[in-house]
Amino acid sequence: MAITSIKNLKEFSTTNERFEGAHLLCPGCAHSMIVRELMNCTDDNLVLATNTGCLEVSTAVYPYTSWDTSWIHIGFENAATAASCAESMYKARKRKGTLKDPDAPVKFVAFGGDGSTYDIGFQWLSGAMERGHDFTYICLDMRTMQILVVREVQLLLLELTHLLLKLVATHMVRSRRRRI
Repeated sequence: MAITSIKNLKEFSTTNERFEGAHLLCPGCAHSMIVRELMNCTDDNLVLATNTGCLEVSTAVYPYTSWDTSWIHIGFENAATAASCAESMYKARKRKGTLKDPDAPVKFVAFGGDGSTYDIGFQWLSGAMERGHDFTYICLDMRTMQILVVREVQLLLLELTHLLLKLVATHMVRSRRRRI
C-alpha cells in the first residue's frame, strides 16, 4: 500500500476530525488517540473494519457514531476478514469500471484487539495475509495496556508502603522517646 500523501503539522492541526471526540472510551485511552492520529494523517479515502470490542462498542452507540469515514463492524474475530473482503470488492469494481472515482487512493485498515489478533481471530488474519490482501492491521493490545496499568499500580503501592513504613518508624521513635 503506497502512501500517497502525509500531512505536515500545520495541515494536520487545521483539518477536520475524521474520528469525532463524542465517544464513550475512557479519557486518555490509547485506542482513541491511535485511531484519531491514523485517520487524520491522510486525506486518502479510508475503509475501516473493527470487530466487536472496546473500540467498537464505545464509538458506535446506536443511533450515534464517532466514525466520519467508511466503517464496517463485524463479529469478534473477523476484522481482517472484513478488510480483505472490502479490498477485494474494491479491486473487482475498479476492474469493472463501476467506481465513481477509480483514481482516488483508498486505504483499508482493520483494528482488532489482542484476542481477535492472536487468539480466536489469528486464523482469519493469517488467511488474509497468505492471500496477499493489501490492508493495514492494527492490534490494540489490551493486555499490554493492562500490564502497564498494573505496573503503575504496583509502583504506587510500593511508594505507599515505603511511606507507611516511614510513618511507623517515626511513630516508634517518638513513642520510645516519650517512655524514656
